[in-house]
This record gives sequence, structure tokens and C-alpha cells, in this order.
Amino acid sequence: MSKISLLLSSKRGRSENWINKQVQRLLDAAKQNPFQQTMYSSHLINLKILIARILQYQEHLAELEQNIDALAKEIEEYDLIQTIPGIGHKIAATILSKLVAFAGIDPSCFCFR
Repeated sequence: MSKISLLLSSKRGRSENWINKQVQRLLDAAKQNPFQQTMYSSHLINLKILIARILQYQEHLAELEQNIDALAKEIEEYDLIQTIPGIGHKIAATILSKLVAFAGIDPSCFCFR
């Protein structure tokens, strides 16, 4: 499995077929790169830095998702909302946060009107 496939497979809910199509699209796009022969080393350095940044952002997002899931699991309605077809972890947590905000019981949100 290529590095690209491994990165894409970390996304939840993606089929092997979808991953393979995306990898092929990326490889085809890379082959059509007009700057392939005239690439400067500074471009490669910048590209490596940008890729490292994206990977770091993915790690931070994964950590935030874990924190959100952990906080949402403390609310008993979290599991109940997920019994609705099409409602997963993220949407259930979003619905709960909206309900808490709408009810005005979020202690971290002080809105003066």
C-alpha cells in the first residue's frame, strides 16, 4: 500500500475502491505536472514543509475529534441521538452542542445582547 493510500485510509468510512480511485487521480495529476523537469530544490523544500503541516493538522483534528467524542459520551442523549438513521458521532455531537447553546446552558458562552 502506498503512502498516499495509507493517508487516505485513515479517513473513516471510505471504501477501498474510493481510496484507489483517489490515489490514481493524484498519480495521474502528478504525471501531468508541467514543472516536473524544471523543479527547483527550494520548491521541493516548500512542498515538504506544506505536506508536514497538513499531516500535523490531521493529527490535531484527530485529537480534537477524540476530545469531542469523550465529552459527548458524558451526555446520555448522545447514544440516543445516534439511533436515528444517518446520525453518526460528529452529527450527534453537533446536535447536542446546538441544543445546549439554544437552551442557554453553556457556561462558556456569555452572550450579552
